[in-house]
This record gives sequence, C-alpha cells and structure tokens, in this order.
Amino acid sequence: MTRTALARNSATRNLKIFRSNEYRTQSEFAQDLRGNGFRVLKIWNGNKTDSEVGRWELLNRK
Repeated sequence: MTRTALARNSATRNLKIFRSNEYRTQSEFAQDLRGNGFRVLKIWNGNKTDSEVGRWELLNRK
C-alpha cells in the first residue's frame, strides 16, 4: 500500500511530501522520517495528490 506523508525539515523548515510503499505501518514510515531529521505532520494511507496534501496543510498549519 502506498502511503503519503507531509513532513517539515527540522533544519530548513521546508515542507516536503513523501510517498512510499516500502513500509508496513504508518509508525515505521514516521520513525524513518524522524530519523532523517523531519517532523512528521501527517501520514495518509493511500496515494494523495499534491493538491490534497496542500489543502490539508492550509487548513492545519503547524
């Protein structure tokens, strides 16, 4: 299953969208992103479009 994540780079504060089907759980995906210096804002099950992720970010700015 493809998962989509929205994460913020801790150093540069830039937002980045990640898509992967390599993780069995959302927790594994989040743990890997955190280990690479990202703050995870949201993970979806499924392949979300950039516009869907952007709308969520606009409504839930953190």
